[in-house]
Amino acid sequence: MEKVQSGDTIIFDSVSRMSRDSEEGFRLYEELFHKDVALVFLKEPHINTETYRKAMMNQVALTGDRVDLILAGVNSYLMELAREQIRIAFEQAEKEVSDLHQRTREGIETARLNGKQIGQPKGATYETRKGKAAKEIIRRHNKSFGGSLTDAETMRQAGVSRKSFYKYKRELRVTTGTGAACNFNRNMAIAGKTGTTTDYWDVWFAGYTPYYTCASWAGYDNNIEMSRSSGNREDHVARDLWRAVMSRIHENLANEQFTVPQGIVNASICTLSGKLPIPGICDNTTRTEIFAEGTVPTENCTVHYRGILCDYDHIPACPNCPFQVEGTCDLPLQEDPALLSGSSGMVVNPDGTVTPPSESIRCQHDDAFYANPDYEAIIDAQSAEIEQRRIDSGFYDHPEEDEEDEE
Repeated sequence: MEKVQSGDTIIFDSVSRMSRDSEEGFRLYEELFHKDVALVFLKEPHINTETYRKAMMNQVALTGDRVDLILAGVNSYLMELAREQIRIAFEQAEKEVSDLHQRTREGIETARLNGKQIGQPKGATYETRKGKAAKEIIRRHNKSFGGSLTDAETMRQAGVSRKSFYKYKRELRVTTGTGAACNFNRNMAIAGKTGTTTDYWDVWFAGYTPYYTCASWAGYDNNIEMSRSSGNREDHVARDLWRAVMSRIHENLANEQFTVPQGIVNASICTLSGKLPIPGICDNTTRTEIFAEGTVPTENCTVHYRGILCDYDHIPACPNCPFQVEGTCDLPLQEDPALLSGSSGMVVNPDGTVTPPSESIRCQHDDAFYANPDYEAIIDAQSAEIEQRRIDSGFYDHPEEDEEDEE
């Protein structure tokens, strides 16, 4: 809607392509009509805006006497009749789409009853090519998996957002981490943790089940580094030994789960903030944790934000920001008040007073920004930069290219 201008023409195959909701479609139709935008419907030409416009122009001419009272009513009736035809077209389109959905549901149910597989099998997951490539980079290079790159460096190399990075990292921990490699029975509760000394002189794995606790050690008596090459993973010896021993001694034991002591509860948190997840925006970073009763977080996540953003700074917008858009973003963690005295965000002023870190994160377009006499030139430059970002991201083609295409 923001790109549509007066004089534009929009062509639809049918009314249902414009909107599948009759009320929304009719509202949008009138809004575009009053913007002087021409709407063309190939399958329903009787509701083209040009037809509607002609109906408005072809009203009965007034005579200048009392008969005009009747004629005005006739004209009003004709206009309402035209509007009703348009509304009926949208309602019919909504009904056709609804009927199609119903037939689709019935067809799927019939296919299921006949033993057909609909969609992916239960438990199957779909992974994109980009996701696979990003996971491989994370597994090979991130410090959490024995690599040398920090999380921020890995995100840049993999070309993924923070949300996707933590989602992929968590999936890798489940499928390729030490815990997965030591899980000899997925129906039994098993817990364990690795431990190492400098340069991998020593490697431990300690773990337990509802039946036994076991710890294993691997290393050289003369304190030399164990191999971590792909063909000779000596650093995996303790883990593999633990798994082999524990698997053997649990062969004839019933599957059991850990007994949860009284006073322990489960709660979902956002892994980035440690607080309650916000539905819809913390979904990829939500995890269930255990808490002692009375210690479950009560505040909502303060890292994920949904609301009015600055399209230039990509953080919450100031009230007078010229680039306000609706969206979501990730905010930096806020320091606990108890840590502020040693915070790196503390500012020592020339007079010796100290300014604590701001508790409010907003874009640069505040009162101080508008106090700059050159603020209009800065806004123009920022606006141009926003447009260039959209072009670079493929959001739309370069304006000059569009003009050439039209010629």
